[in-house]
Amino acid sequence: MSVRLSPFLAIAMAGGLSVLAAAIGVSGAETGESGEFAVRMKQGEVANAEGTPTVAREIWIQAAELPGIGPQERSQALIRVAATHAAESDDFTAAKVAEEVLLIGEASARTRLEAWALVAKAYAQYGNAAAWTKVRDACRNILAQPEATEPERLLAQQGSVPAYLALRAYPEAAQVQQALAENPALGLLDRETHRLGFARALLVQRLFADCRAVLETARLHLSGEPHAPAEAPRIHELLAEYQLLLALSFYEEGDQPRARLELERVPAMPGQTATSRQTREARLRLHLRQWLPQTEPVLKVLFVGSSHTIRGNIPLLVEQLAASAPAGSLRIVAGEQTRMGTGMRNHWNDGDAPDTARGRIAAEPWDIVVVETFYRMTRNDMAQYGRWYADAVGKRGARLLIYETPVAKASAYPGGYQDFHDSNVWLGKQLQAPVAPSVRAWMSVLGSQPSEASLKALYSDWIHASAKGAYLTACTLYATLTEQSPVGLFLPEGLLSPEEALRYQNAAWQAARETRLELEKSGPTKTP
Repeated sequence: MSVRLSPFLAIAMAGGLSVLAAAIGVSGAETGESGEFAVRMKQGEVANAEGTPTVAREIWIQAAELPGIGPQERSQALIRVAATHAAESDDFTAAKVAEEVLLIGEASARTRLEAWALVAKAYAQYGNAAAWTKVRDACRNILAQPEATEPERLLAQQGSVPAYLALRAYPEAAQVQQALAENPALGLLDRETHRLGFARALLVQRLFADCRAVLETARLHLSGEPHAPAEAPRIHELLAEYQLLLALSFYEEGDQPRARLELERVPAMPGQTATSRQTREARLRLHLRQWLPQTEPVLKVLFVGSSHTIRGNIPLLVEQLAASAPAGSLRIVAGEQTRMGTGMRNHWNDGDAPDTARGRIAAEPWDIVVVETFYRMTRNDMAQYGRWYADAVGKRGARLLIYETPVAKASAYPGGYQDFHDSNVWLGKQLQAPVAPSVRAWMSVLGSQPSEASLKALYSDWIHASAKGAYLTACTLYATLTEQSPVGLFLPEGLLSPEEALRYQNAAWQAARETRLELEKSGPTKTP
């Protein structure tokens, strides 16, 4: 069972962390009494307002190091340093500086609120249990402060929900979302978004009757009041989510006739298309139970991964590539067990409850399970966890596929890229599993001496794929899954010129074929 928060609900709540950090902000109200410290603080504010945060940061660092200032003044300077890092999307550094501020016992309540907001925003990007614990604790601390404003409390409540869900504290998540669903400070659609989140938290606890009661309340609220035309798309999205959750409540309860009936209604909901998330999940469940006519061969694939699967919506791209192939070709329906910052190790260590990767592998008749590797993993870890996944997948009669995710853009080129590809081929040989060689395909597109512009075309930041990089990766996964060329298949509108598309598709197909040959060769690959 997939019980992770649906994307539109997760964005609504996790996005609250960014809003919270901005809302609490750095007020500028506390700048010291007078003297050189006050002058430096003002200079930093001017530089920051002029759009030079790096200059402002240096000024505030100098202010924090002035001799004779007290701990409260130092904390005021450092929280501004942290805020400039956050504004530049350097959440890691922002969190470290904010945590340093929280160690200053004399920091004011307002400064501590600012620090907790930055900590929550930063660690929500990581995805492991330790990071989500920091998010949860930061939100709790904000809520415990008398100085926090009501908007700040509301945003902290919203920000705590994805932390509770990631930590499997479902009763706590349900309690917060129930309170948010009844909060008059929120608009109707925001309240019903949280009510649906409340229902999903009940679903994962297998409280099926309670879940359906909450869903019915949401349906009545969404259907019973007039709405502005501009709200129609969101209302349609919420009603489709209601219909999907209703279907899943019967699906998980084991009422197959009712589950099938309700699942078949999802694609007909207003606003739904073939690529809508709710329709895709409903079709997946129908295929898993063989409740749809099999006019063409269908491959049921579970993606277990992190941001390297989430960003760019890799599963959807792979589905679209398969759907665009000639009649009679293999089609793909994809399920996802994904969480930001969560690789194969953390997914495995989550245990085997129904809402984990291991639980989902065991629960459904998948054909292939795709598992990410990561360039910082040792070969020993890759082999250990890879073997565990391979055994779990094999017991269900499915196959494991290894997905080599992008390496850091700053890695040595081509050596660092090639080393990671070699490690994945080595792992594939150990497990007798195919490898989707996205790194090898990227190297083909980048050439022998990639320019900064060519790197920027594939990377969105220091390690994650851009839209073009995600497409290249999806082509490589498609080629590996189907052993068919992606040349001439689906291309997102406006993403690439016809010449670029052909180059990317050929690079993916060549990388997949070459890697298949590497795996078939006897003997070891390059040693670590």
